[in-house]
Amino acid sequence: MKVGIFFGGRSAEREVSFTSGRMVYRYLDRQLFTPLPIFVDSLGNFILLKSSALRKTAIRDFYPANSSDEVNDFSVYIESLADLSELELQKHIAQIGERLLPSDFSKFIDFAFIAMHGPYGEDGALQGLLEWYQIPFSGSGVMASAIGIDKIVQNKLIRFVNEQPKKYTSLTRIDWQTKNQIEIFEKLKQEVGLPMVLKAPHQGSSLGVSIVRQPDFETFRKNLQGCFSIQEITQEDWTKLEKTDKIIFLNDLVDITKGIGMPVYWGENLTEKIYHPKNLYSKLDTHFETSHIPVVLASVNGENEILIEEFVAGREFTCSVIQDDNGESIALIPAEVVKDNEVDFDYAAKYQNDAVDEKIVMNAPAPIIRKIQGEIKNIFDALSFNVYARIDGFLTESDTVLIHDPNTVPGMTPASFIFRQMAEIGLNSTQTLTFVLRNSIRERIRTGKDGVSLQKILNKLDTKIENRDSQLKTVVALVFGGFTENRESSYQESVKTLYTHLSASAEFEALPIFVHGTPDNLQFEILPVNLMYQDTLVEVQEKLRAEKHPFVQNTITKTQDITARYAGEFLQKSTNVSFEEILTQSEAVWFSEMALSDVIRQKFKILNIKLFNKVVFKDEI
Repeated sequence: MKVGIFFGGRSAEREVSFTSGRMVYRYLDRQLFTPLPIFVDSLGNFILLKSSALRKTAIRDFYPANSSDEVNDFSVYIESLADLSELELQKHIAQIGERLLPSDFSKFIDFAFIAMHGPYGEDGALQGLLEWYQIPFSGSGVMASAIGIDKIVQNKLIRFVNEQPKKYTSLTRIDWQTKNQIEIFEKLKQEVGLPMVLKAPHQGSSLGVSIVRQPDFETFRKNLQGCFSIQEITQEDWTKLEKTDKIIFLNDLVDITKGIGMPVYWGENLTEKIYHPKNLYSKLDTHFETSHIPVVLASVNGENEILIEEFVAGREFTCSVIQDDNGESIALIPAEVVKDNEVDFDYAAKYQNDAVDEKIVMNAPAPIIRKIQGEIKNIFDALSFNVYARIDGFLTESDTVLIHDPNTVPGMTPASFIFRQMAEIGLNSTQTLTFVLRNSIRERIRTGKDGVSLQKILNKLDTKIENRDSQLKTVVALVFGGFTENRESSYQESVKTLYTHLSASAEFEALPIFVHGTPDNLQFEILPVNLMYQDTLVEVQEKLRAEKHPFVQNTITKTQDITARYAGEFLQKSTNVSFEEILTQSEAVWFSEMALSDVIRQKFKILNIKLFNKVVFKDEI
């Protein structure tokens, strides 16, 4: 089956989407699927991407082609090159791949795996386009996607479903710009209270979110402007900067994970549109030579309405939900989101630092965990979500469960929680993607559109899943751990990456072997899949001997049919093995040069086992 992986897009979450798309491409089962990376640029072009671009860390590193050389110190997205002719645009596209028309999708792909986040990818727009051209796609359908992107609508529906007692309201841009702003702030303090949370309602990844903790109008004004993607620059702000600092400032403004992005409108009346930061640089210089009036910039993709919620003082949790083969939703294990003091769960906390951790399982009494799972399942069903989702919430001091931000397209980055929760029931990343893909086809059949053709596709896929022959794969023992100072970095940077590559490979199968004990008394243990999704080796060691939480065991029981279909036999506990048993169970051995000592390496050589120091894939990735 040819699977087009759609990622990128127009939204501020395009960089997270790029990471998700790369991960789906790398983790997809090569025995079952042929992955095709389809990059959606910020102009809406669909591009069958050359695989070499997937080695880059960010979109602006490869597209527009050679942009940093052309634009003199500025790194931009394609929308900043406003004066491109159709021929020039085609040249940029040709350097990274081939442009596809939606009407030609069916010539290239059988299925669309959506790894796009935010507007145009997660809101039903892409789903509707794919339905029009009869391409089955992953995740929720058009209606549920439209609900899942709109936090204001979500709040209304959640309150309707469970009478949730969370205070919230909204504020339109036109009201903010035309009415008394101080009076607005005073009214919000009465309606919602302090602290209050401001949210751009159509953004995810915690973009466009801020918390106002103090009764200070200027702080509120600045934060609200940020949620509207409006930035104000004063003469003092600009003129105190040297040229290099001005370039850094504008590059940060272009960076959608930090700033409001480009193009921007200049002035409160939004009359002039500026596409490129070099033009903005010149215009700011000219303006502040003669004027003290601050410059107001507004993103062309800014929100027109902001959600304002009461700040919930409670324990934050996140929970994945999946549907079984019969369409029955199952809330997996709620995990607690643990943050450093006073750290907001923003974009940087999610993806760029270690300020946030997610602990499986949430430390709460059994009735409370059951209550959370029940509320999560109820919302998933009531909002007509399909296949899988991630739903977050809070547990207050009075044990009230408050749900917020249901997400129909969970991130597929290495840090994404969906993989960790699925690993707890026995599925690795590759098997999780197969589950999502297979059940998405089943959901598309349920909608009643092109059901006969889709049923044939599903039957064919089911046959392939059932007849997969792992005996044809080379079993590679991944031996890691040991006693050197570099064992931790090796686990995080090399071992887990190779494990996921091998899991997706049509040629190899991973057998993870953890080394511990002492140099004189080595212990080797085969690890179950969930221990390969821990953040650190310290966590691996902590869980080696720990008993499974009753709710984990209960969830494993509820999902045993899913695990059997996609993973087969599920190793639930680590198993001690000897050198000789490793020889009988694997055909090759890989170990990190940094992680294991020469003593261990020499013992393997004595046993004449083949040292498999580098796995070479046919795929360049």
